[in-house]
Amino acid sequence: MTKHDTKTDALLDDLLQDCESPEEILGEHGLLKGLTKRLVERSLAAELTTHLGYAPHARLPSKSDNARNGSTPKTVQTEQGPIDLAVPRDL
Repeated sequence: MTKHDTKTDALLDDLLQDCESPEEILGEHGLLKGLTKRLVERSLAAELTTHLGYAPHARLPSKSDNARNGSTPKTVQTEQGPIDLAVPRDL
């Protein structure tokens, strides 16, 4: 087992320690759905950062006409059911 696997297992154990039923993990308001939402939103934010070339809350480069402009709500269908996302946008 690699150090990465050990760290991942420890994080998962920590997340699951308070879950007492499958519903708390897989249900409508379960851990898996919440983790999926956070992972997708963070990935979208990272993608926008790469696209714009500067981090959130950083000073806008003077050479750029493009800037962050809040987020748009979007519902996506997943294996865990529909998930409401805040999709970051730019102008």
